[in-house]
Amino acid sequence: MKNSIKLCVIVAISFLVACDDKPTKTTEQTVASQQQAEPAVDESKLPLYRVATMSTYPPFATKDELGVVTGFDIDVLKLIAKNQDFRIEFVVHPWSKWKEDLTKNDGIDIWTAGITIKDDRKRVVDFSDPYMSDNTAILMRADSNHITPENFGEYKVGVEKQSRAVTIAQSMVSDSAKIKKFPSNYLAFEALAQKKIDVVLGNEAVLANMAKSFPEFKFREKQLNSSKKQNQLGFMVRKGNPDILDKINQGLKEIKANGELDKIKYKWFGDLVK
Repeated sequence: MKNSIKLCVIVAISFLVACDDKPTKTTEQTVASQQQAEPAVDESKLPLYRVATMSTYPPFATKDELGVVTGFDIDVLKLIAKNQDFRIEFVVHPWSKWKEDLTKNDGIDIWTAGITIKDDRKRVVDFSDPYMSDNTAILMRADSNHITPENFGEYKVGVEKQSRAVTIAQSMVSDSAKIKKFPSNYLAFEALAQKKIDVVLGNEAVLANMAKSFPEFKFREKQLNSSKKQNQLGFMVRKGNPDILDKINQGLKEIKANGELDKIKYKWFGDLVK
């Protein structure tokens, strides 16, 4: 009889425990369940800004294999738009149209394509705060340890036509016959790979992107003067649009602070551009 009573007690206790065997909510789950879900943003009601860019200036602005505009600048501006609650629409225009787009054509609000902030341009458009610097650098093959930022002028140097690298090369390469001009940095890079030239001189970000994609090449930054003046890049905005400019600058400030901008830099340049 006693054994029967003990068995009943055990069964009863087991039943009560089983009935109470429910997962315990964590503090985070409890708080989350108490919070009301934020209403979804109706994106169709967000302001829409049209952005002109090139499609021939990788890694800042180019097209992928599907013909979709992509690049470092594109990623940054998309992130800013998300952060500041506005929409953007990209249109591809040649660089030669930037001034017309932002002074005469009503359809363009922003221009981006790795654009250097310059005083003469500031007279025509407004610039955002800088999102990165882009100095001059050199790129060489991995087996070229004898070439340095100090002596590269003694070797065959490839530069992109109609770029500031041409002027820099002319001031640093004693024999003008050693300066080889190419329609693009990528064609200069191809000549470097084929050992037709020894060095490519060009924009830091462009060459860093090449070095990230092809680790068999070495990237070295070349500061060209003692003051270490930096070329700052920014977004161009049509004059008279302080709301757009403020949103871009506030978005930049926030993605710099939360580390999102650094993630995009690493995606396109590795750890070669800070």
